[in-house]
Amino acid sequence: MLPNIEELSSSLSSPFRLFRTHGLWSLVEPSRLRFVETPSFDPTPFLDDANRRTYLRALDYVHEIPPEVPVPRVCVRTRPGKLNALLELLASSDRLKLVPKSRLKNGLRNGMFSLAKDEARDRMILDARPPNLAERTEERWIRSLGALEQLQFMYLAPEYDVAIFAEDLREFYHAFRISDQRTQRNALALCLPAADLNCTMAMGDTNAVAYGQTSHLSCILRTGALRLEQFVTLYGRPGRPGELVAGLLIDDFILLDPALRARPVSPSRGELVIEKVVQGYSDAGLLALIGGLVSALQMRRRLLSLLEVCYQELRGRKPAEVFALRTETCSELLCACSLLCLADVDLRAPGAPCIVCSDASSVKEAAVLAEVSPLFSVEVCRRGLQRGLWTRLLKPFEALLRERGAEESVPLDERDEAYESHPLWESLAQHLQFKSLNFELRRSLPQHLTNRIRPAYGFLKSAYNPADDPTRDVEIRSAWGDVPAWLAGALRGEFAELDNWLRERSMHLDQLRQLPPVQELACYSFSAGPVCSSFSTAIAPAWRTKEFPEGVPSVTLSQAGKLRAGNMMLEFVLILVSEAERLSMIYIVENPQNSWMWAQPAWKSLHKDYLTRDFLTEYCVYGTRWKKATRFRTNGQLGNQRLRCSRDHVHQVLRGRGRTSGINFTKLAEPYPRRLCELLGQALVQDAKWVEECRPLDLIRCAKCSGARFGEASHPGPRPRRRRPAAALSEVQLVEPVTAALSVTIWSDLLTPSDLFREDGRFFLHIREPKTRGRGARVQHSTIKLDPEIAAFVMSTASLLRPSESLYFGSPNVYRRRWDRLLTALGVPLSLAITPGSIRGGGAVAAYQSGALISEIQWQMRLRSQNTLAYYLQEVSAGSVLPSLPIQAREQISAAVAFFPFALLTPPSAR
Repeated sequence: MLPNIEELSSSLSSPFRLFRTHGLWSLVEPSRLRFVETPSFDPTPFLDDANRRTYLRALDYVHEIPPEVPVPRVCVRTRPGKLNALLELLASSDRLKLVPKSRLKNGLRNGMFSLAKDEARDRMILDARPPNLAERTEERWIRSLGALEQLQFMYLAPEYDVAIFAEDLREFYHAFRISDQRTQRNALALCLPAADLNCTMAMGDTNAVAYGQTSHLSCILRTGALRLEQFVTLYGRPGRPGELVAGLLIDDFILLDPALRARPVSPSRGELVIEKVVQGYSDAGLLALIGGLVSALQMRRRLLSLLEVCYQELRGRKPAEVFALRTETCSELLCACSLLCLADVDLRAPGAPCIVCSDASSVKEAAVLAEVSPLFSVEVCRRGLQRGLWTRLLKPFEALLRERGAEESVPLDERDEAYESHPLWESLAQHLQFKSLNFELRRSLPQHLTNRIRPAYGFLKSAYNPADDPTRDVEIRSAWGDVPAWLAGALRGEFAELDNWLRERSMHLDQLRQLPPVQELACYSFSAGPVCSSFSTAIAPAWRTKEFPEGVPSVTLSQAGKLRAGNMMLEFVLILVSEAERLSMIYIVENPQNSWMWAQPAWKSLHKDYLTRDFLTEYCVYGTRWKKATRFRTNGQLGNQRLRCSRDHVHQVLRGRGRTSGINFTKLAEPYPRRLCELLGQALVQDAKWVEECRPLDLIRCAKCSGARFGEASHPGPRPRRRRPAAALSEVQLVEPVTAALSVTIWSDLLTPSDLFREDGRFFLHIREPKTRGRGARVQHSTIKLDPEIAAFVMSTASLLRPSESLYFGSPNVYRRRWDRLLTALGVPLSLAITPGSIRGGGAVAAYQSGALISEIQWQMRLRSQNTLAYYLQEVSAGSVLPSLPIQAREQISAAVAFFPFALLTPPSAR
């Protein structure tokens, strides 16, 4: 309130400067502030590199304030006696931090005030004008702010309805978590023993809008529900009819979904998008006058012609000056207020079936017209002029010089920015045939408002403008040659070639948004080193085996959780690898060479040659005491390379702890050696084409250039010939060791029931060199109980052989090849890797299924622990490969079972 309103009203005839003590701000009243929970949103994952650096380390990017620039004096403006209540409110929601004054690097402090939000709440604003003077303003992503003005370029076809979705984030800036440097930057100007620092993002920070807009936009884009070109921005326009239109203004989000009226879909496209956006908010930790009159009238620019006297009144006056309104000014304001409701956007305004070009000189004006389809007219309107894009009028003197053909006489340094025409307008003027309008154009405001006229303007230089011909009293020019293919397609409503033509000239709407390219947030390559805790081969007893590479079934619940986490991590890495393969990106995946990660069957889903892309190396090559063989799977230049140990030194065994550090050696060996990091980094930047003058790494070529011999010891050259031992030829064995071992087992080692005068079908096999002789008897035996038919077959066969003949004439490979040949004849796939039933595990299951006792099976398998056998039988006894066999194989097996007894009756002489 002014102290003396009568004195003010009596002196309105003489302008004066009004001294405003408060203006729009007010003192901070703690009871009118509301904070939602504690700060939980970390924007750094959603910021680009430049914004992330300034956000985290704000004090590293400050600059000196010039001495001639005055630094405002600020303070925390609270009501008397309310300061402690304000500090308690901030501290209770974890938005206040105490920092020693000695840690504050500069003397720039922040004030605080509030702005009214509604009748019950205020907005707390940090008066950060002093720190703002020492920081540079971030403007790149500011241009992504939503602009209502762009909706005038949107067209809604008659068969469409539009559904509007909106979201508003609560206490957006107060939910930000900030770094220690930004906490110091936000130090409050309080007369307290210790500096009290605000621990949330400041509304008033010079880059607050940039950080908020960028992080909010990135949060939405990362959901995959929307693309950047679907947002209307300061310079970005809506898409073609029927496409989604989104807008973002710091914490406010809006989505327009044109949907066919005749075929509604549930859930609609907009509902699915808004659900993903809300889920993205939840995952990120987020909880939504004359100057104003001019902005409103921008929707119908013809209405700006009402404000002629208003602009004249403001000439030469200061922004805070008060003056009396004249009658003409009041009339203009009243007219503007009455017509303000007509300053709207007509989304259903149809496209005009023509394009009009006009031109005027100081003595004449003219207009020409070319007929086009309404659909093409809508497409051209999307590329109409926008305030601040091309609209820079010539000065009167330069316009006169241009009319007289003397424009070049104006010095270049005295001209404004060049006023260029759009290449699309130039092509339309050249390839369309125009005709003169035979009536006078009426520019009356009533007809403009009532006839749904929504003009879209463009600019043409006089050299291209057909309307320039009538002003020079010459015949309208003809079209220039044939219509190009892209224009012919656009006139038919096919705009793909038009988009390509505009992109070649950097005039596509997506290229005119003046936003940083989305590619700057993309990566050229990635590296991954999944945690190998569950993939380690050093775990005893083993969690993974060749039979169960994804985890054995007998692990505990906690071990199963770690196995599941490792498998999910590998699955995520393989998704990234597949995407990198699709996009031709470089990737590197690392793990110890003997890690179970490389044995996972999931790798088979990748390209067939993934096994040839491994870079094998050992850490001792790069100067470490330990060997640690490591595998890097990559599609870059390091693939299929080897850098192995020179084998001329002793390695530190990765077991136990270091004497001085007390840290496990396995922990010390986790980081990559520095020289290995340099090698990987150089290879990656070359593969990403950041360094083009270097050739790819070729270890053989490097060895050649260095004068060394690749793969040889430090003393190259042929090895000396070894001396032959003094031995006789008769002492040399002529068979392999395996064959010699097989010859030990002979028919005399097999005791049949007839040898023992028994008829129970029990055979005893004498085993002279058992595998378990190290922990059991040195000579063992095995008991085999056969069916009568099979027992008779074995005894009839043995009766024809001498006791010294071998039990089996061939090697294990011969035996297995014959087994595989039999499976092939029966139609059983070899990929099932079925082994003969007498081999330990299979024989145990067969014996158990036939009714044998657990103790008897344990004795036959020479197992010490019965629990081991019980666990194994519990896991596999109820499973069988037979149900999964092909139908043809099952039929052939059934036929073989029926024929088998008759095959055993064949006389030995006929076999």
